[in-house]
Amino acid sequence: MRNLKQKENISNITKEYWKNQKNVIESIQIYNKQKTIIMLKENQDIFFGKAGNRKCIKYDPVLYKSIMEYSKCLETYHYKINFSGRIKFLTEFNGELEKLRCVKCKKNYIKYDNPTQKFNFMLDKYKFCVKCRPSSASKLFFIYKHGKNWNDIWTKHRKNLSKKCNLGKKGFIYRNGKNKGIEKYNEYWDDIWKSRNNRFYSKISQQLFWMIYDEFEDKKNMFFAELNGEWFERIYDDKIKQTVYFVDFKYKDKIIEYDCGYWHNKDKDKIRDLYLKKHGYTTLRINEKEFNRNKISIDVVKKCVSFLKG
Repeated sequence: MRNLKQKENISNITKEYWKNQKNVIESIQIYNKQKTIIMLKENQDIFFGKAGNRKCIKYDPVLYKSIMEYSKCLETYHYKINFSGRIKFLTEFNGELEKLRCVKCKKNYIKYDNPTQKFNFMLDKYKFCVKCRPSSASKLFFIYKHGKNWNDIWTKHRKNLSKKCNLGKKGFIYRNGKNKGIEKYNEYWDDIWKSRNNRFYSKISQQLFWMIYDEFEDKKNMFFAELNGEWFERIYDDKIKQTVYFVDFKYKDKIIEYDCGYWHNKDKDKIRDLYLKKHGYTTLRINEKEFNRNKISIDVVKKCVSFLKG
């Protein structure tokens, strides 16, 4: 309660103080514009920032009134402008509103943002309104920022940006070094492939795999879409275009592929089987004609089980 009362007393004292000061200010004359700007450039650090208006009114009420008068034009297009903003307007732009016009459209004014910084959307001597403001990665930004050398700097920036944002192996190496980069690259893409949606598989193939599943006691090492998700093997050979190979069914080092004529390509399947063989996997292919909705063949199930156990 005491703290609340103390705050109320302080606010009341402040209000009374400002009322008295305003009465004093109304009766005094102001400095000319040139003198106001010179005085501000010499003393702006004193009045800039928090409570700068109170410091100024104590130090020199005439200067305070002059600042308010010569920066009054800012109120025409700003909802609210603080004292520090008024000082910057006078010291950097000589109190000329036209100097705050956008250099591109020459119609809109730039917006004043933070009192401790320059006017917003400025690139050194170039000023832009919200609509015309160039993005930090655009060519226009570099043209205004760097002048004649903008093209070389922009090209270098784009190369570095592509490396920083690149999700390929080069990007990971650039960000983390060679060893860590390769490790993180593999982890990243493993997570991507593990979360892959297994919508694109035939239901009949899953029926076959569940029938195989029932014939085994050791079920931990089995992978297919409806059980543990499809197993995938990463490809490191640059000659092969695919990033990974997903297999329909995997049990230890044995793989079963259910071939549907529409989706499968014999030439690609040969390359795939050779690659998997190099990495220690044996593949058995079951054609859709052998096992389908109209032909639920127990012989095919036995064939698969003997292959996996053999």
